[in-house]
Amino acid sequence: MSISIIADLNSSKSFDKYKTSGNNFPLYEKVDPKLKSQPDYCAQVAKAAFSNLMRDRTAVPGYSYTYMQNLRDYGTGNQSRLYYLNKIKEAETGESGTDTATSIDTSSSGHAKRDGSAGLNDQIVSIAINLKNAVHGMLEDYDEDIYINAIDNESGAEENRKMFESLFDDVTAAPFVKMMDQEYNVPLAPDSQLPQDVTGEEIVSYKETGGFKTFWAEAMEEAVQYTEQISNWDRVLKRKYIDDALDLNFISGRTVFDTSTGKEKWEYVDPANFCIQYSNDRLFRDAEYAGYFTLEKIGKLTEMGFSSDDLKNAAKNYQYLFENPTDVDFGRITATNSFSDRIMEFKVPVFHFSWIDVDVKKQYKYTSSRNKTTIKDLSFDEEMPTVNRNGKKKGIIHESLNTRVRKTYQCSWVVDTNMVYDYGLVPNQTRKSNLEPQLPFFAWRGITTNRKMIFGSIVESIVPFLDHLHMSWLKYQDGLAKSHPGGYAINLRLLQNLQMGGKKLDPLDAYKMFWKTGRFPYMDTPIGQDYEGGAVLPISRIEGTTGELMSVFQEQIRFVSVMIEKLTGINPVSMGATPDQDTGLGVQQMAAAGTNNVIRPIINGLFEMKELLATETSRRLPLLFRNVKKSREEYSRVIGPESVEVIAEAERNGAEYGLSLEARPSGEDKATLIRTIEEAMQRGRDGEASITLPQGMYIIERINNGGNFKKLHRQADFMIRKAQEEEFEKKRALIAEQSQQQGAQKEKEQQGEMQAKQVDHKMDVDLENVKFQHEIYLKQAEANIEYEKQLLAKRMELMSPQKVGI
Repeated sequence: MSISIIADLNSSKSFDKYKTSGNNFPLYEKVDPKLKSQPDYCAQVAKAAFSNLMRDRTAVPGYSYTYMQNLRDYGTGNQSRLYYLNKIKEAETGESGTDTATSIDTSSSGHAKRDGSAGLNDQIVSIAINLKNAVHGMLEDYDEDIYINAIDNESGAEENRKMFESLFDDVTAAPFVKMMDQEYNVPLAPDSQLPQDVTGEEIVSYKETGGFKTFWAEAMEEAVQYTEQISNWDRVLKRKYIDDALDLNFISGRTVFDTSTGKEKWEYVDPANFCIQYSNDRLFRDAEYAGYFTLEKIGKLTEMGFSSDDLKNAAKNYQYLFENPTDVDFGRITATNSFSDRIMEFKVPVFHFSWIDVDVKKQYKYTSSRNKTTIKDLSFDEEMPTVNRNGKKKGIIHESLNTRVRKTYQCSWVVDTNMVYDYGLVPNQTRKSNLEPQLPFFAWRGITTNRKMIFGSIVESIVPFLDHLHMSWLKYQDGLAKSHPGGYAINLRLLQNLQMGGKKLDPLDAYKMFWKTGRFPYMDTPIGQDYEGGAVLPISRIEGTTGELMSVFQEQIRFVSVMIEKLTGINPVSMGATPDQDTGLGVQQMAAAGTNNVIRPIINGLFEMKELLATETSRRLPLLFRNVKKSREEYSRVIGPESVEVIAEAERNGAEYGLSLEARPSGEDKATLIRTIEEAMQRGRDGEASITLPQGMYIIERINNGGNFKKLHRQADFMIRKAQEEEFEKKRALIAEQSQQQGAQKEKEQQGEMQAKQVDHKMDVDLENVKFQHEIYLKQAEANIEYEKQLLAKRMELMSPQKVGI
């Protein structure tokens, strides 16, 4: 467990000199900016901030850091055991114990053995661990995905251009492009990613989900997500922040440039070693200084170039703190042996501090007699020259143009020395706006309505009941050791004159017979006497106090659990307790839902801290890509050199980024999308799949690796619609081809029918012609025959005897 360096410094008498008002911040505007990157000035500012901390003028008062450690001990079940042992003794003897020695005799002395305290188990019994584990379990799968959009005017215009071009391509130009490709084999443009039946509302929705995001915004989003990954947000930062939110209702972190890797990272800052300017804003957005403390070895500080005397004096100041050796004779250390192994291992506190300063650039505007103006620079201590009476008559004017520029400075100060390192202007510093620089530290403080609490955390609210639970456990053990197991009462009146086999039986022998055989013959009255009332059992059971102690202890546990639930809203069911059989399932589900509402502030704290860190990263990365070659090379391996270059170019053109966080999809959401992809990859009745195997495997892989869920969902949706559209086009083309073939066949059949009809008609005509010719021939034959008959008759008439005159 980490210690609070601030608590140790605040409790040491050596630093009382910083608890006076003698160390104040300098007047920033009255100091030459050239001096602000000097060690003396930086040490002066750091001492002023440290004095504010010691005087309880920062967000967390200096005296409360010890209390902060106590709360953390309660949250992990490591609070002081001596406190409870002393309370037990005080209750028994009326004497107050101390926190430095055990008040109950736990040795093997005769008294300890007799009263049972020798076997007392003082190990802490706490429900806080289960409570914290329950919250960790609830938030295990909850997180937010980072989405970034470019919000400057140029980027917005670029997105609109892409949207309208896509709309034109898919609605207006698509039929012409397809016709030119199919009819004339002239490809005019590549296929669009959008389906052709997309509507205007769908185009707008597609844009809102990042469908037309600029290339530099997509690259920045990928770079920030990579920073989240290498910072171990899920495995380290998030878990530490949950613990701090539960214990302290306060979390803190910072962004840092790792010079060894050239990458931007997020780092956890322990609130027990962190200080920031007091603010009414729970995100401390208006704070102008902040810093944190670390323990550094003298051996590391030797690399900073400090003199051996300064290092020796620093080690001497902390000889009795931070587990440093106490038997070193500094008077015998000389320049030749001051860097022995023992001195090199000495640990001294270092205050890593950042603040927002104000630099003044002095200029004045000179207007000549000819009304020509010139801007002239002045050194910081130089006064603007005056215009004499003659110059004024000529119209010469001098106007002051002093410019105030707010900048972020930093330094690492070895506490209570004049040694500083890493001092001066913060490299690649960012700004919240043109006027406001940004500190590299961030903090979140939860809302509390209890003014009697310092932090108002969940653990702080249940401390009395955690004490009550452990006190009950110790009292139960103490009572159990001193309790009586119970026994039997023997009524001698009923056992007197008892005889068996003619012999008088001693009452003790009768009891032994009962203990061995379980049978006990007796008379309710002596022989010769009448029953006079009273108990008729010769042996009665007297119960011990063990059962009562157990019942009381169980009731105490139940009481503590109920009170913790009422104070925190976290239901015992969510902490793994067995549900009450009399409690309905609906009530249990509502209790679990209520628990989620209670931890909503913690979720908000995680959300806001991640948003602050990611936003600052989106401001710092463009500066790194522009100014640091190593950063360009390292990030080029991750997001590609083109992406790095376009981010740097966009920064030069004034690109601005807006960041949003959205709840990461649950396991059920991911499983649903994966099932959709798998179904789309299967072949349908037509033998075709909506998504190809490479496309489906790519999307599933990106889902499992934590890819942009919104983007992947959008891609899958349009891939399926595009495939459906292409399948529809294929079917329509096939139907058209089949219709054309059917039309050709039908036309051919119709032509055959026409030809057959023409043949039949020709045959009919030919037959009619034949019939007609035949009829004409018959008529001619009949006419010829008739003519021949008439001719023959005429001839016969002429050859008759009468005509001849015979």
